[in-house]
Amino acid sequence: MRSSRGEAAGIPTLADRRKDTPRLRRALLRLRKRCPVGVPVRVVRVKRPVCRWRGRVESVTAYASTIQNTRTKKLARFRITLSTRLSGDHLIDVLAHEWAHCMDRRTRSRNPRGDVHDTRWGQHYSRAWRATFP
Repeated sequence: MRSSRGEAAGIPTLADRRKDTPRLRRALLRLRKRCPVGVPVRVVRVKRPVCRWRGRVESVTAYASTIQNTRTKKLARFRITLSTRLSGDHLIDVLAHEWAHCMDRRTRSRNPRGDVHDTRWGQHYSRAWRATFP
């Protein structure tokens, strides 16, 4: 029986997050090996990810953002931000989802008018999902 308010609301406890850390690392190693992106990808976990897009601030569970070289304007790296509220299989699934955006190289900031969840993205997501859930 769950006793604390956070556990009852579905928010993972510190023990749950510690348990997920090795699993997250294994999934990242598999993704980096089997689904290379071509540029560095940094993954961070924060309490409340906030995505700033078109002047709006949205509270989200995860997002992928691009970081460009200011001199050459070329893509330098990706950053995936995951919420600490994610745990278990859902955490790994969301990581695969965001990794697929990195593989596709079309995030919302780079393609504001187009659909970023099209067939091409779906193929990348399929590869990333199979890499994380062997």
